[in-house]
Amino acid sequence: MQWCVLLALPLLSWSTAIAEENDTPLTYSIEGQAILPPTVNVKSDWHTGARVLVNYGQHIAFVKRDGSFIVSGVPPGSYIVEVSHVNFVFEPVRVDITSKGKFRARRLNLLQPSIVSTLPYPLRLTTVHQISYFRAREEWRLIDMLSNPMVLMMVVPLLLLVVLPKLVNTNDPEVKKEMAKSMPQMDVPDVSDMLASWLGGTKKPTKKPTSSSKQKQAITMGLLNQLTSILGMSKKQVNILVLGLDNSGKTTILNQLKPPEAQTAQIVPTVGYNVDKFTSSNMTFSAYDMSGQGKYRNLWETYYKESEGVIFVVDSSDRLRVAVARDELWLLLDHKDMASRKIPLLVFANKMDEKGSMNASEVSQCLGLDLVRSRNWHICASCAITGQGLVQGIEWLAQNIRVYMETRK
Repeated sequence: MQWCVLLALPLLSWSTAIAEENDTPLTYSIEGQAILPPTVNVKSDWHTGARVLVNYGQHIAFVKRDGSFIVSGVPPGSYIVEVSHVNFVFEPVRVDITSKGKFRARRLNLLQPSIVSTLPYPLRLTTVHQISYFRAREEWRLIDMLSNPMVLMMVVPLLLLVVLPKLVNTNDPEVKKEMAKSMPQMDVPDVSDMLASWLGGTKKPTKKPTSSSKQKQAITMGLLNQLTSILGMSKKQVNILVLGLDNSGKTTILNQLKPPEAQTAQIVPTVGYNVDKFTSSNMTFSAYDMSGQGKYRNLWETYYKESEGVIFVVDSSDRLRVAVARDELWLLLDHKDMASRKIPLLVFANKMDEKGSMNASEVSQCLGLDLVRSRNWHICASCAITGQGLVQGIEWLAQNIRVYMETRK
């Protein structure tokens, strides 16, 4: 009997080990190498800024000094593998892992998925082009501040109010005659008279204004009326930034939002920035259309402090550059001038009419919008050519800008 028990114990432990092994899910490792072009002169520690992303960060691995990498713990399935680096854009590839551990690699063809172009395995990920995310910050200059449109809008009216009355020759008889004809009823009461009437209940004997004071008051009031009309200050005016990568459709969206008589038939790429105005929800928007080209993106932060809202436009049909758009969006949100202010963020998933474009939910996931907790945000699928989705997005932005301005008071 004792011999039977001794023989049964090893068999029992062996069967238990087999059962545990069968319950453990099988995982595999994706291997490959990130290859830089031989003509590029880079530092020996370039690999420290590189990350290997599987399915946009579902699995992450580091790159060794020789460019090789191993992504461990990957179950069977289909994956998109790409290398993220601050100075280089690598070509993403698709890797299929069977349940038996066989690997198949092929090019990522989103436009024609039926065409299969196989690649060797282990992977050899090559660069598409070189970029530059970080640039030397320009030194502060007085002329840059004076050329800021916000500063000009405040300084120029003040200069007109102060300087123009002094330039007008009020002793000229012809000027007196014209002013007498245009404003015969202009009689602005003295401030002390108004205060005495409101607070004391009795009228203080008023002084008869002299001809010279009447003329100066008429000039001042006329300038104020003209400036109010020109600058559109009769309505609530807000400043918004329109940001996004180049060729995402920012200028086309703003052109669609303008009145029909102000729209242009031909859209050209923005160089530097443009300022467009449009009205929606009883609010006048001054939209700063910032260029999305790489060499102009450092201008974005110049206008962060003066903005009450941000429109971020993403090309939903460009799956290759959505990771670049995500990086630029988070650089924007993490900037000190934006992180301290909870201005609303509107994201347009543009070009929804193109074949193979991502829907709003997919774009939101790729951008990581679910992680935004510091401000109100909204994503809206849009088509800049037909105008679909634009009105709904702008109405949401106007409503949330009002909420932000009320809470800021």
